[in-house]
Amino acid sequence: MNRNHVFHKKPKILRTHLEPKFAAKCSIREAHREVCWMIRTNQLPTNVVVPRGPIYNRQPQSNNTLVTVDSDRNSGTAGVSEARPVEVHNEEKQLRVNAVIRRSIMDNERKQGVEKYENEGIHEIQITKIRDSYESLTMKLFKRLDRDTGRLIRTHEDLLNILFHRRHSLKCYQASKNYNFQIQKLKFTVGYTDVKLEITMKDSPEVTTLEYWCQGQDRCAVTYGATRFYLNKSCDEVSAVDLYFLLKHPLLRLPELEFAIEEYDSEYDHFPDISAIAIAGLLLMNKRSCQTHVRKLDYMFTRESMFMDKLYTFALDTSVLAQMLIHLRSRYLHELSLRVWNDSELIAGDSELEFVLNDCVETNKVMELQLDGLVMCRSAWKHAKVLNVEDRLMAKDWTKFLHFETVCVLNMDAKRILHAKNIFQQNDMLPGNGFTIQVRDVMNLLEIQNDLIAERINVRREENELAVSCLTNDDKKWIFFKIDNRKIVVTHRKKRRGEVEVYN
Repeated sequence: MNRNHVFHKKPKILRTHLEPKFAAKCSIREAHREVCWMIRTNQLPTNVVVPRGPIYNRQPQSNNTLVTVDSDRNSGTAGVSEARPVEVHNEEKQLRVNAVIRRSIMDNERKQGVEKYENEGIHEIQITKIRDSYESLTMKLFKRLDRDTGRLIRTHEDLLNILFHRRHSLKCYQASKNYNFQIQKLKFTVGYTDVKLEITMKDSPEVTTLEYWCQGQDRCAVTYGATRFYLNKSCDEVSAVDLYFLLKHPLLRLPELEFAIEEYDSEYDHFPDISAIAIAGLLLMNKRSCQTHVRKLDYMFTRESMFMDKLYTFALDTSVLAQMLIHLRSRYLHELSLRVWNDSELIAGDSELEFVLNDCVETNKVMELQLDGLVMCRSAWKHAKVLNVEDRLMAKDWTKFLHFETVCVLNMDAKRILHAKNIFQQNDMLPGNGFTIQVRDVMNLLEIQNDLIAERINVRREENELAVSCLTNDDKKWIFFKIDNRKIVVTHRKKRRGEVEVYN
């Protein structure tokens, strides 16, 4: 081991040599391997001026980043011609299911995402010295960001620098928490082999995608823009911790947060694993200091628990949503958009799943996804104003939707309108301040009119809309429906003395 190398004697020279690697977001382990190789083969950096000394006999500089020097033991001969260290990585994505140790508890150390660097074995230089240099460079970078941005991060480049360099040490992590990210939208997508985090900044329509590839149990490749590095953690954990880091700042005001699931892939005969979303939910639920301000939440479910034994799933999708709603600021959350993953192709290729579905059809059961009580009791749910359930697999339980001002659905026909009417006529089931149902598919007004009249419902045709009225079951209030091609407006008032219901 060459203790006389300039990297041992001059930490400032080591730090200056590491600056280009730091700027290029090379990992500490990668930088450590190369520095060890330089010491072992008696190489000097060319991007710094090395003081002359009796043990160094510097050769003329080349165009390379490194220059070969003679050792003091074999002066006059070229340095050891050992190949530059290159770590070989398997770039193949592996299946996330069963390759991930699913953790239900995330301690503070894991939530920070800080990497551990310990001096193991005999090396030419301790890896902690590389970490210390990176830490010093990170604090210098953060100081420049403080001066240039006022701690308001508006660009993708600055955001990626903070995400990457926060990992080096606890000191770096603590400094990284001071920044307020100006983000327009975060989209978190889980797939069969990877997880993606898409970031849109408020001042730019460009979308930056962070990718997390599964490379086996507790091993992943992470891509930040043009930078790729490797961690000995599951891609689920790394991606969820990155999302949590972006969401946890108390001054964040996020217009939209979306959780999505990659489309069906015929190579795999099962549902996608949603454990990365579940980990994100646990992180958010355990955040006690403050809540995140999200204006719109998009969430996608799967029907896996309806087909499989619940013991085989990490957590029910609705429970994960309930976990997240704990952390979202009540009265700031304005809109919820709920979807169900399209499993039609998966079911068509799986006889067992198809049998379960056919059995439900024969027994008149509808395999729609129902929201459970855990979701209903969350304050953020109770005070949201808009609910979008434009999905045929989402159950339309109007008793759970009455507090919303607007509900968006895929379609409405006379049968569905009658069902909603029957709900509203019950005691204490009237929408509080009126109710608007936005319908994506155009409604057939003539067909609806004829069907409602056949059910002895009072209907009038007024230009391009229908006017429907009825009394509540206790005969105390009028309910009015105004129906046009794509909208139903529901209002109500007290019944006046002498008013009676007249049928067509």
